[in-house]
Amino acid sequence: MARYTLAASLLLPLLARASRSLDELTDSWQALPVSIPTPLSDMSVAVLPGDAGKRVVLTGGCDSPDGNQFMEYDGEEFFACTSISSKAYAFAPKVPNTTFQAWTGEFEELPDMPRERCRHASVVVDGNLCLFGGRDAVDEMVSEVDCYDPSAGEWTTPATL
Repeated sequence: MARYTLAASLLLPLLARASRSLDELTDSWQALPVSIPTPLSDMSVAVLPGDAGKRVVLTGGCDSPDGNQFMEYDGEEFFACTSISSKAYAFAPKVPNTTFQAWTGEFEELPDMPRERCRHASVVVDGNLCLFGGRDAVDEMVSEVDCYDPSAGEWTTPATL
């Protein structure tokens, strides 16, 4: 049985490689003309404010083409990802002019994070995007707190949990 984190469950439209929106007139989902640069699961998402407007930022996640795979080891059964991302992508959505127009925009690749991680939390602190916890490529807990400063365009590691 597949197990998903709450963030992954809420972001299933993004996981399908195409963003989707709810068409209020037909009460149905439709694919938007916006795709994330690579298929991902178990990533983190936050909204980063800025002078040019808000940006949705995706960080890390499982970028294995097979996603989370069922595995057995030492009598235990579990799901694991064989490839963890250190990428970060920002998306500045453009609001539609009419109710008949979909959201548009393109993803921008940000500098790589200091380390690979998935299943982590992200939050904006004083205008910086900070990442907490998660797992690395060998399924160990990530203790470093990594923060992205959008004005400097760089990552720092100000703390360890």
